[in-house]
Amino acid sequence: MGVIDFGRFEHIVDVGGGDGSFLAELLKTHGNLQGTLLDQAHVIEAAGALGVLPEVAPRCRKVAGDFFKSIPTGADAYLLKWILHDWDDGKVVEILRCGRGAMQAESRVIVVEHIIDPSGAQPIAALMDLNMMVVTGGLVRTSGELTRLFERHASHIHPWSTPSWLQAHVLELSSAPGAIARSSEPSLNS
Repeated sequence: MGVIDFGRFEHIVDVGGGDGSFLAELLKTHGNLQGTLLDQAHVIEAAGALGVLPEVAPRCRKVAGDFFKSIPTGADAYLLKWILHDWDDGKVVEILRCGRGAMQAESRVIVVEHIIDPSGAQPIAALMDLNMMVVTGGLVRTSGELTRLFERHASHIHPWSTPSWLQAHVLELSSAPGAIARSSEPSLNS
């Protein structure tokens, strides 16, 4: 969580956020933050049944929906955490197009994904790639493959420095040109 300064945002949509546990932690950590959990109806119902969000319920809205068709508007941050690797390029483009339609001029998209290192330095990503191909038809992409997908839907792509043990990469996308504000020192607890 601390790799990105989520405290600079006012409202975040966790796209495909599952049971809401990550969003709930963000809301607990950042008292100014409002959240929207978007997932399929049966997942949203389960999120309510699990009781993950009661503590932050006044600041969290749960939306049952389909991120291929509609993503809630009005947020200044949209989180896609472990979402894109589930889908082929065509479906990723649909998700990004839908997200772009929901964004305000200053909104950001935060993408958290495994990225395949062509040198083979991160074997976990290669295993994830095989798993995604077999289970969902998706794939873990190289940095270049993700960049090509993102270039059509964002004018600025900023890779974040991530700790090697995290085994993931964080990218921030914006539709507005200009520098993206970032934490001066990424930590794991902010």
